[in-house]
Amino acid sequence: MSILIVDHDAQFCHGVRTLINFWTAKGDNSFAVVGEAKSGHQALELIEQQPPTIVLLDVEMLELGLASGGGHHGLSLLSKLHAQPQ
Repeated sequence: MSILIVDHDAQFCHGVRTLINFWTAKGDNSFAVVGEAKSGHQALELIEQQPPTIVLLDVEMLELGLASGGGHHGLSLLSKLHAQPQ
């Protein structure tokens, strides 16, 4: 399964990628990180280029730049993804 990691925290992204790479090195080839995005716009671009099976999304990330006003911008990205045709 292909995985896209969406989070503004570089340490979190690195940790998740390291964990998935560890599983892969142990023989579980069912997961592969295909990209990392630091913003909602970047995530949408990556998803259009190569749709992942799984998106690991920080729903409380305030730097996604997709919602007006305050709140959970990660949820705005999730809504956009859900609205896209499959």
